[in-house]
Amino acid sequence: MAAARGFYRLPLISHSIPLTPIPNQSPMEVYNIAKDIEQPAGGRGYVVHVVGRRKVEILAWLSDDMCAYPTDRPLAQEPEGYPQVQFDEHHDGRGGDVHLVPPSGRMATLATYDGDFRRAHLAGSVVPLGTYLEGTHPTEVLLAACWLANCHFRTAAPDAPAAGPDRQPAPSAGLIRDVAFDAIVSKPLPDAVDELIYRGMTNAQDATPFERYAARQLVEAGAAGLRPIAAQHQLGAIRLDSTHLFWLSIQDELDDGERTTALAVESALNRLVATEREACSQDGGLGMMATLSEGQLDAAGSATLHQWAAHARFVAEQAGRDNPWATMRGTTAARGGIWDVTTAFVAICERLVLPHRLEYRCQVDPASGQMAIRFAAPRVAMFPSSTYTADGWRELRDRRGALVASYTLRLAALLAHAAFVAGVAVTNVDVTACDGSLEGTPVLSLGFDRMPFTMDTLRAMTSGRLDQPTDDTDPAAVLGVLQPARQRVQFAPDGSLAPVEPLPIADALQAQRVPLWSDTRPLPDDLRSLLRAETAGELDIMHDTASISGSEVFDIYRDQEQAASGVGGEFELESALMQLENELPPRDPALKPLYCEYPVMRMMVSLTEGDEGTRYWKVPDGIYNAHMGLERMRRANGDLGGALAQGRACEDIAPTTVQPFVEQSMDAVEVGDDYAKSVDVLMRALELAVMPMDVNFAYYRLAYALWQMKSHEAALACYAMTLSMPETSFTPSARHEVEELLGQMDAKEVPDRERAEQMLRAAGIPVAPSRAVLDTVAKATIRLVDAGFPLAAEHGVWTLWAYRREDVIQALRRCMLFGAGEGQLPQ
Repeated sequence: MAAARGFYRLPLISHSIPLTPIPNQSPMEVYNIAKDIEQPAGGRGYVVHVVGRRKVEILAWLSDDMCAYPTDRPLAQEPEGYPQVQFDEHHDGRGGDVHLVPPSGRMATLATYDGDFRRAHLAGSVVPLGTYLEGTHPTEVLLAACWLANCHFRTAAPDAPAAGPDRQPAPSAGLIRDVAFDAIVSKPLPDAVDELIYRGMTNAQDATPFERYAARQLVEAGAAGLRPIAAQHQLGAIRLDSTHLFWLSIQDELDDGERTTALAVESALNRLVATEREACSQDGGLGMMATLSEGQLDAAGSATLHQWAAHARFVAEQAGRDNPWATMRGTTAARGGIWDVTTAFVAICERLVLPHRLEYRCQVDPASGQMAIRFAAPRVAMFPSSTYTADGWRELRDRRGALVASYTLRLAALLAHAAFVAGVAVTNVDVTACDGSLEGTPVLSLGFDRMPFTMDTLRAMTSGRLDQPTDDTDPAAVLGVLQPARQRVQFAPDGSLAPVEPLPIADALQAQRVPLWSDTRPLPDDLRSLLRAETAGELDIMHDTASISGSEVFDIYRDQEQAASGVGGEFELESALMQLENELPPRDPALKPLYCEYPVMRMMVSLTEGDEGTRYWKVPDGIYNAHMGLERMRRANGDLGGALAQGRACEDIAPTTVQPFVEQSMDAVEVGDDYAKSVDVLMRALELAVMPMDVNFAYYRLAYALWQMKSHEAALACYAMTLSMPETSFTPSARHEVEELLGQMDAKEVPDRERAEQMLRAAGIPVAPSRAVLDTVAKATIRLVDAGFPLAAEHGVWTLWAYRREDVIQALRRCMLFGAGEGQLPQ
């Protein structure tokens, strides 16, 4: 029976679990878990304060799902709202985290545990828990101890002020990831950074060492310049799954100074990541803000400059491993070929945990053994301006130029090591560093030969010779250790790198960079049949030498579309079309006309009519655009037959391009009010669609047509596909339409992507891009890369990335597009 509010008299015979005293608990106080008080089904009991014989004060209730709810009386049902403390399992079911849930609802980590919801071991805690950090215990006992320590006793925990001589200040209870890192990725970046600076500088006396260190690093990096950048450009931060480093979304339109500021802040944040790793190694994996002193924090941040032996060992471990990128969509690249070596190299680079962003491109020719690498050397702003000594913080500004030089030299050697590991056929590697970005001025160019590198340079790296802090400001000493076979290096008086003329790109690599339209190299037999072409030049779709360009023809249509009448426009388009057709040179009548809107569509010709012997001639852009413009004008004038005739002309010359089908669907609806015809041509479009925008728009148009035909389930699936893709100009319309459709169906929600695809298949609607399309693109792309035609393959790589957004594929595409040279596309 209840004695008074908050107090309860236990039965004569009752079941309680005594709780061992924890630090900061008065030795005169006794706490138990009482099991025999009325509670919701499945409950694990109440945390009680024993105040007399069989008399207890109720403090909290423990639920079966390991949540602690404060209460001063027995409960008849589970309370509403948040608990104060809860155990959260990791996804793999092996242990988890103990979280504090303050009134704000923002959780903070209090401890980690190994085990399950029956028995567990606390691997670490932000507050002292005494014997509860030893061995395993029933989980309700650990939950009670965590609640008492962090809520009832008001010890050092986020949002809980401390009291008592043995208690740490409140900030020490915070975990670095909870207090600092979560805000970096969840809040506007300038706000999150300014909060860190405020806590560490304005409130320095009460701040933890981590907060003071973080503020110093960010201020020295020029974080004050972030807000003006973010006001004009998209600027946010994420943490990479592969390395757990911060990565800022730096837009191409940033000027050089803005880009340097953003990268400097990124480097500062990643020094903080290094300090969290070190803190975790010392406090049971928690990473608390007060674990390390300022000197230890600076040492942890600086240590990232001296881990070259570890990096070299990591790279060496990749040798001989199967390359997971060698096979894509059923096509396997040649072992040791260009695709295999390049993806292996890129995969290594993407997993290197370096203190500064690694930007790079590469080119390889396994047949000759040549490989070239171009990478961006960091700027001085990306390095700390001070270091911690026995006498406190000391300035480093005048030494940063030499620091950059030493780092860049070491990184060049590491990249050469990765190149030799990526391909056993690689015998010569030239590495060029550019100031600040891949388009920057070359400041270093080193060449390494495989055997001397392996016998001398690599041994020095793995032995730790490159990890010596004394060489940080002596780049000449670092260069002496590397012993390159070829070099273009010049040091300025302050030890920084001066501009140099880079080592020339090997002839075998230059041969891969011939402009596609003028590339007369024959294709291998398998590519001839797949791509229906004899030479690489036949794959070009971009080079247009017609007297009237495609854009000029489109301008005629656009100008007349904006005019009151389109009659004159039709005449102009017909005249342009006639002129372009009359200028066509005589050709073999066996050749078929071909227009492709995007390069990837040239890879898909094997999916259209014809056979391995079919060959094509390139239709000028203006001819296609003239037919398209005439179709739109005749549609606007209500001439269905005339519009469809022009649409079929477009389809005949552009069999792998989706737009002709979309235009014909619009003809059918806007002039003929024929939604069945629209559905038919859009289904054909989806069988070929590969560009994300084409897929998106085709599903949007198909959804509306099916809706009008009362095929509500199929229409809903198509709308779901559209809404699962990136935002476009027609996304708001799609949202509005699907809400109306849901109302008509008496349905509650749009299905997710997986369910939508199931609904499409059930309705006989293609799921785009189709397996056949992507498999064909992958096959053509990999074969072109291995045959030494990167410029013909690059858009295929982009397409594969569009549907599998992996960093390795994105980096591979940059290598294909720009190679290891200056980054200018061949003209």
